[in-house]
Amino acid sequence: MSQARNYFELRTARGLSYVRYDSIERLSSVESAVFDCDGVLIDSRTSYDEAIRYTVAELVRALTGVEFSRDSISLETIYTIRGVGGFNNDWDTVHLLTTWLAIHAPRESLERLAKLHHNAGESRVSPSELMRKLEENTGHTEMTKDQIRQLLRSLEIKVQQYERTGMGYREIEEALVYPELNTSDAESIIRAINWALGYPGKYGEGLLVTFFDEAFFGSRNIQHVRRGGPYFSLDGSLEGEKLLVDEETLRELSLVFKKMGLATGRGSWETSKTMGALLSYFEPSARVFIADLVNSDMVSKERYEKPSPYALIEAARGMVGDVMYVGDSAADLIMWQNAKKVEDRYVFAGVYGGVGDVDRIDQFMEGGADLIIPSVSILPRVMRIIREG
Repeated sequence: MSQARNYFELRTARGLSYVRYDSIERLSSVESAVFDCDGVLIDSRTSYDEAIRYTVAELVRALTGVEFSRDSISLETIYTIRGVGGFNNDWDTVHLLTTWLAIHAPRESLERLAKLHHNAGESRVSPSELMRKLEENTGHTEMTKDQIRQLLRSLEIKVQQYERTGMGYREIEEALVYPELNTSDAESIIRAINWALGYPGKYGEGLLVTFFDEAFFGSRNIQHVRRGGPYFSLDGSLEGEKLLVDEETLRELSLVFKKMGLATGRGSWETSKTMGALLSYFEPSARVFIADLVNSDMVSKERYEKPSPYALIEAARGMVGDVMYVGDSAADLIMWQNAKKVEDRYVFAGVYGGVGDVDRIDQFMEGGADLIIPSVSILPRVMRIIREG
């Protein structure tokens, strides 16, 4: 049943906002806010999303010899996977997409990969050397954009049934990928793919993480954020990243909220590189960069990666009273729901602008979001309207 009846609409020049009737009183008294970055403050479509597309295309080519344009991977496919809520880490998304496309490669390609794995045994080489060996082992097959999109559309349909469940890539792959390989040597093929990708493995160990990180950060920047490297020679999509917020909006937000923080899956280095001086609007003690934590070997990945609530809880630790969390994804929504189970002091503002607008509005309504807005730039005006009654 639609939850739209529980919300009233606010019309502004930037689009419709939706306010939950029974959240008005809490929203009017909120004095602190914690923000996600990607899709809220930073447009990651030209950075993270492009790094996903490029990495998947290159890994599938190396594993199977199948070549296709990275543009064949639509943003809708990526956002459908993120809609599960357990794929906030883009490495997970790359793993699912690469595995799905690889298992649908020509049979002889998969047999060559399985044989390479068998001959290699348990020996490991550097990511760049492994990439070279994989490329030497494969043949060459081209797939059209329509063929790739058809394969990915079938994946989307299967994934949609797990929307907002918070399931991780391992559970999804066991449910969806493995049944596709109903052959006697299916197990050896899956083992070979997992061996080649080396995931989950840290930078410098596994091919998937190493290649993706350099595809995002750029090989010349990688030593700023990872130990060792580079292993490849990639430009990095981070250079094209753009902001979704300007200083005027942040100045207005600082008048609406007494204290502002961050709880983001990004690392501090890339966030600072893109946001620059604008980062100063957020309290240093209220900034939690999940990527820094999970790459430090000091904490468990499962404890801090979304939809775990602990990044939000830590960012809000020094804040008084109710706290607004501003996010744009299913992982953010579930993170907020999980944080409320620990302490009922959080309200959620969902940002829906971009890919899948209508679907995301429905997703936020079904999840009980207190406020739904098209862009963070409209938040100061919406909050003033709510407070003024």
